Amino acid sequence: MHTFRIWDIRAESSNCYVDFVKDFAVIHTKSPLELTICADTEYVVYCNGEFVARGQYHTFPQLPVYDKIDLSPFLCHGHNRLAVSVYYQGEQSYQYANGEAGLWFQLHQGECCLAQSDSTVLSAPSITFSPRAHQITPQYGFGFVYNAAKEDNWLSPATPIPPRFAPATEYTELLPTPRPVKKCDLHPFAAGKLIQQGQFSFLGDRQANPALAITNDQLTPCNHSVIGKANPYFIWDLGRETAGLIQFTVDVPVGTVIDLAWGEHKNEHGVAAHIGGRNFANRYIAKEGCQTFVYYFRRIAGRYLQMHVTGTVYAIPTAGILEETYPVQMPNLPDTGNHQMNRILHTARETLRQCMHEHYEDCPWREQALYAGDSWNQILCGYYAFHETEFPRANLDLLGHSMRDNGLLAITAPTDEFLQIPSFTFIWIMSMARYLEYTGDLTLIKAHYANIVNTLQRYTNGLKNGIAVHPFGKGIWNFYEWRDGCDGGNIFDPEPFRNFAAGFQDGLYQMFLYAAVKSGLTLAVALDDVQTKTDLENTLSTMKDGIHRVFWNNERQRFASFCVKGNQTHYCQLMQAMALFNDLADRHTPTLCQAVMNDTDLIPTSISYAIYLYEGLLRQSVDYKPFVWQDIQEKWGAMLDAGATTFWETELGAADFGGAGSLCHGWSAVPLYIICRFFLGIGPAELGLQ
Repeated sequence: MHTFRIWDIRAESSNCYVDFVKDFAVIHTKSPLELTICADTEYVVYCNGEFVARGQYHTFPQLPVYDKIDLSPFLCHGHNRLAVSVYYQGEQSYQYANGEAGLWFQLHQGECCLAQSDSTVLSAPSITFSPRAHQITPQYGFGFVYNAAKEDNWLSPATPIPPRFAPATEYTELLPTPRPVKKCDLHPFAAGKLIQQGQFSFLGDRQANPALAITNDQLTPCNHSVIGKANPYFIWDLGRETAGLIQFTVDVPVGTVIDLAWGEHKNEHGVAAHIGGRNFANRYIAKEGCQTFVYYFRRIAGRYLQMHVTGTVYAIPTAGILEETYPVQMPNLPDTGNHQMNRILHTARETLRQCMHEHYEDCPWREQALYAGDSWNQILCGYYAFHETEFPRANLDLLGHSMRDNGLLAITAPTDEFLQIPSFTFIWIMSMARYLEYTGDLTLIKAHYANIVNTLQRYTNGLKNGIAVHPFGKGIWNFYEWRDGCDGGNIFDPEPFRNFAAGFQDGLYQMFLYAAVKSGLTLAVALDDVQTKTDLENTLSTMKDGIHRVFWNNERQRFASFCVKGNQTHYCQLMQAMALFNDLADRHTPTLCQAVMNDTDLIPTSISYAIYLYEGLLRQSVDYKPFVWQDIQEKWGAMLDAGATTFWETELGAADFGGAGSLCHGWSAVPLYIICRFFLGIGPAELGLQ
């Protein structure tokens, strides 16, 4: 496919929208018409004025991916109009790596090419979307301001193409590859339930970003109709945590400013729209009368919507979500014989489903980002939730392409963000070995094997008495979990405590590196790489001796997390759990098993990293099943008792991270894997994925 990428030279350099239009003729409407399309950053396709598709696969700029879309249902005999609106982010976030702005497409009917991206396509910068808008979060990207009063009906083939359009500019040739996963399904509109209405008064700057405006407004709830009243507001409940596209219908005078917030949290002020610099709201400027708007370029997620109308309304608005889900089968989950545990398994699967779109996401509300650490949990649980391997394969492959010259993955994929979490690279290697165990697929392993070996050699070379020197310095975040002392300290401090070069030895780093070396050994055996197998076996032996020598405290009968200038310090459940997970405890195994179950002096493991605790225990003995079962019932059951429809980022829920704790976080699907594999005995062979 040798076709040019096109763009409009009048567009802003980033965070902008460009409209493209191409009229074409069709004689045989019964013949399939296929659009092959690729854009940076997101496209929305219309045919003859009707919405057709959205959903560019997010990858790295050097690995462009195309979609194939059937336009046949939208065609008419004779004159037709293809319209594509493209959003270009142009500034990195946690799920976007900065690439070149552009649209690439081909339109085929059989062997006949009816149109392609070249200078015969007309383009124009959007006149409805503002070229600059507020940031939602650094991880998520930007919000929008849309002015419907400026619409010129360019989508309709019955309207002459407006004079703002001019021939698009041809740029470089593009050779994209097929999308590695399915496109998401877009479900019919689901309206939220109106749970509150009233009027608001201004206490802040209405020109500020909409999240701040909503947060600063003073609300006066009322039980009577607000039609015709000044400055009404409305709050809707979607009934559960969900992810999809915002849609609302309003009947208002032209020029009315409408601010719409979304969120997982609701407080005395309504939806928590502005949280610690995060801004969960967008702005819409209305045309005259009744109008429906859908923002197709980006998903939002949460449970609540809140609308502030600066002016008056002719009728009560409606608002809700076009839910977007990845198309997977939903096999019957096994019956555990316990009603509460069955609820936990089903809620865990729903949590996963709300966190999978182009790739697995940590959370669909705040970040929508693919982390290697989070995806370990998500992929393992996903095998049992969905019985498929295409999606995890694409996730692992995308993460692998984020590897940098220092042998570490970027913090997320795709991104240009400078931060790196070394333990997440090691977890990715662990995920690759588990992928091989569950699928038997060596092709993915072979594609990334050289980088895996390079990483393991790089970070185990120069062991000092069996201890690896942990990386430190700018951009290195030695994070393990959200617990005191395990979170890497303040990553914005120029000298966070974890980065001391002299006299600081990191036991948690050793544990995750050791697990990665064990996984690398599994891959070397599978690929019959004898030399690497021998090297890694020797490394494991050396590291095991070193870990016991430096971090085992004989008096406390526990592993210390850190050793500072020869002094052992910090005792946490995760350190003991990783010793069990790695089969490192030897004769201390019974002692450590009792410690992680009963020692309240240990800093407890978070719900996301409990996966290592539970597997570590259950790999030692079935005698620890009652503890694991009870612990899952208590921790995940508490979330259900609190009304959760998906599982939270941490046990504190919305109260964590200064009020920004996620209430739908994929890494908390842990019980699915643990219960299915270790209690019900469903292994890779029983799943039949190979």
